[in-house]
Amino acid sequence: MGKKAPTRKSLFEPGEDPSRDLYVHNRGDGWWMYADGYRLAAELLIAKTETLTLGECNALIYPVVFLYRHHLELRLKYIVLVGQRLRRESIAPPTHHRLDTIWGECNRVLRERSVPVASGDRRDIEEVIKELARLDPSSDLFRYPMNKAATFPFPDELRQFNLSHFGTQLSKVSETLRDIAGLLDADLDLEMEFYDELYGAYE
Repeated sequence: MGKKAPTRKSLFEPGEDPSRDLYVHNRGDGWWMYADGYRLAAELLIAKTETLTLGECNALIYPVVFLYRHHLELRLKYIVLVGQRLRRESIAPPTHHRLDTIWGECNRVLRERSVPVASGDRRDIEEVIKELARLDPSSDLFRYPMNKAATFPFPDELRQFNLSHFGTQLSKVSETLRDIAGLLDADLDLEMEFYDELYGAYE
């Protein structure tokens, strides 16, 4: 009778040194952590290209663009979600991937809360979102080598581009959206504090 094969450990097994383990944020309110994680991953990959071969750098195009795009999508959806909370509506962030449509919902929030955004920063956001939404409307372009129709989807304008330039432009827009989200968070905190005090006075 042969020996019983050892049971394979889970992919997510804790390590021998707990201080080196990572902890998953799973309370449903981790929008900032998720968005920052995708942005950080993209930035680290771009920084790594300085030590890689041209072929290796070419392979990184796809994850870098996808990571940055998904980061923007998460940040925009969070702004929509905070707007819903401020209106005291049911929480239902958009489930689609259309950046231009989500940005339209964000603009509603910015108008309602009179969020100050410099005209140049707003223009940068809108131009980046418009370009990404046109080239990659459903967030599939950099995830798969062909589309559902089994055709190569890349337009000619994407045949060659500088990844560091792309990262610089996306990082600038990311910082502006982070500031906007922070201002809205502060608004939400103030409103929650006000209502806590208001209703607490009647207890």
